[in-house]
Amino acid sequence: MLRLIVHYLGIKLPFKIFQKGIYPYIRLETPNPKLWRNNNKMPLFLDKEDKNLKRFTIGVAMLNYNIAYLCYTQGIEIPLSEVANTLQSLMACCYAPKLGIKSHALVYKGIRDLEFPIEFDQVWKMTALRYKTQPDRLEAIYDENQCPSDHLLLYPDSEEETEDEKKSDKVEPSSIEQSEHWNLVDVMPSFHRGANNGNEGESVFQQAATSFMPGVRKKISSVKIVY
Repeated sequence: MLRLIVHYLGIKLPFKIFQKGIYPYIRLETPNPKLWRNNNKMPLFLDKEDKNLKRFTIGVAMLNYNIAYLCYTQGIEIPLSEVANTLQSLMACCYAPKLGIKSHALVYKGIRDLEFPIEFDQVWKMTALRYKTQPDRLEAIYDENQCPSDHLLLYPDSEEETEDEKKSDKVEPSSIEQSEHWNLVDVMPSFHRGANNGNEGESVFQQAATSFMPGVRKKISSVKIVY
């Protein structure tokens, strides 16, 4: 959904989202040591037994940073305390009163707005707190005395990939079709209830998407998530 919005608005985000086989990844779009000193790709999925939890958390932090930055370009400021609320921030962008006014200002040269007040390290910490289940696990995910990229500089992408990731390019189409389907529209909270019969009204996610892109309802009615 984020890529669809970004394509419509013509905004170039700090971190690039891409697919490798059936798995989504995210990495730095252009070199920027102040933002992120490592160009390794980070997974946007958890493997078996959550072995890639730390890299996944960094990947989600990159995603949250992208969304917060996108909101900022559309006149919506996401508080640091809410920056880890991924879908809520994306919904706020969809409802931005000035959505699209500066839509193509940054797409050609990809110049990042240097006035964006949030640092990536802050987003990483808030995202790590979201996945906290016990104190030692949080410590394993986030170390405030260590830059998030320091411990990753030693490992090339080929060594970071799990066996499931390496096999992703060889997955048969039939196995993809059998994967579980989730409807993100259904799990989003409804903004209101029907005035007459008390039934759930349209979800805020549907309303936001259809409010600025006609016909987008059909595209987002069902989103496939592959583990």
